[in-house]
Amino acid sequence: VSLDYRFPSFGFAALTLHLDGNFAGRQYVTAFNSKPTRRSSEINGRLTLGDMKFRRTAFEVSAWVRNLTNEQHDLWNYTRQLQSQYNLLVFNAPRSIGVDAKLSFREGD
Repeated sequence: VSLDYRFPSFGFAALTLHLDGNFAGRQYVTAFNSKPTRRSSEINGRLTLGDMKFRRTAFEVSAWVRNLTNEQHDLWNYTRQLQSQYNLLVFNAPRSIGVDAKLSFREGD
């Protein structure tokens, strides 16, 4: 599920918002069907200030966040069935944030 919104222009740049969500139900991940994963969801977002131009250069800067709610869930759960020496449980990535900048040059007119 995603949502894109472009705010009204304010002259020198454009502001856009992008939100998306991923949802998964319980599922079995091994041939033994011993333990299903939990239901999970993840929300990501990006706010971009773009369409900024100066002569032959275009500039854009974005702030983003992944796993906005910092939900922790298991992606993969493996319990060894024969002479168990280990179990394996893999979790999703924690919340992460960042900034991207993009600078584009155009050849002369």
